[in-house]
Amino acid sequence: PGEKIQIAGIVNEGFGNNILKASIKIKLDENSYITEAIDGKFSFDLELPKTIKSGNNAIEITASDAKGNTGSSSIELAITPVPSYIKTELSAESINPGQRIDIMSSLYDQADDLINVSLELELVAPSGSKVFNKIADSNQKIDYEFSQYAEPGTYTLTSSFRNIVTQSSVTLHQIKGVNIKYNNQTVLIENIGNVLFEDQLTFIIENELNKYPITKDIKVEPGKILSIDLSKEVPSGVYDIIVQIKEGVQPAIEKFNETFASIAQAAQEGLSGILPDKSVIAKDVAI
Repeated sequence: PGEKIQIAGIVNEGFGNNILKASIKIKLDENSYITEAIDGKFSFDLELPKTIKSGNNAIEITASDAKGNTGSSSIELAITPVPSYIKTELSAESINPGQRIDIMSSLYDQADDLINVSLELELVAPSGSKVFNKIADSNQKIDYEFSQYAEPGTYTLTSSFRNIVTQSSVTLHQIKGVNIKYNNQTVLIENIGNVLFEDQLTFIIENELNKYPITKDIKVEPGKILSIDLSKEVPSGVYDIIVQIKEGVQPAIEKFNETFASIAQAAQEGLSGILPDKSVIAKDVAI
């Protein structure tokens, strides 16, 4: 594309002699060019369009003289595709941790037609660490599932082929949340978000006779579990275990994915104001 080629030929009369003079029309795609044949010979320098389609292109050549005689011929010209740009499509611009995103990067030539080659894809986290480096075919859809604990922020996807590079981005939401449950005299606090959970939580250990509020400064890394041994906090007895609810605090339920989804939704939609004040995580347990 964009190069100059020379088209040359000879125009003969029906009985074999070169024609003295003829008009030559050269047609390539929708473009036509006019030149003349003198003593049967013609030559024309044709600059190919920069956006010409790749592959075989037919060049039609027609000759006509003053008496209305015509003749025609055609030749094929093979155009090499020139990689021009990469287009990347993401299924979402922002998602929650633990979700999947579809990625499709495609390489196009000078005529906006797809080129079937392999592209290099690299995803980099907000901190600059490399998440993955993959080889994918042009126009091939791949998917990537972010970890539930993946760091929040803007991830940069770089798609490249030789010296052609394009970048796209996806934002991972910040989710602050813990899942709280009771087991064998111990309160377990699991960070199911993707940021450090650092807050003050209050637990109420009570029965008909006594009520013991216990306030703890909690600091848990994503994916980690902090335990509180209640046998060291209250006298022996049978108690109900209650946690004071605040934003990002979720009592344990059977379906863990629903727990995380509810926290994620609350974080995005600002639903903390409608959360209940407290929740019973264990009832009539012996400590």
